[in-house]
Amino acid sequence: MEFDFDVAEIKVNAATDAWGPYRFSLKWALPNPTGDPLASCTVKSFLNGTETTTDLISSSSMASIGNAVDVWFKYPGAEKTGQHILEFTATLVGGGVNRFGFGYVEVD
Repeated sequence: MEFDFDVAEIKVNAATDAWGPYRFSLKWALPNPTGDPLASCTVKSFLNGTETTTDLISSSSMASIGNAVDVWFKYPGAEKTGQHILEFTATLVGGGVNRFGFGYVEVD
């Protein structure tokens, strides 16, 4: 599987509960970051095709900052171990929508 971000891995386990923030810059992916900046961005996580967003991502601590997104993670429990894929949906001020993938957030 190919992803849109440089190869990277984030590790989350019981000892790193409420870990972050991790800053994901989207500036490189925007066609005109100055003239049509990021208006909002949602982040979802998936494990083997099943959505795990509420289990892995702290819902109240995700914030769009300029052309970057800060994400905090929480330990989802032993039943959600594995490699979670993140899906970013970026909406630009001009109305354009772009999707990007990140892999992986490793839960062990």
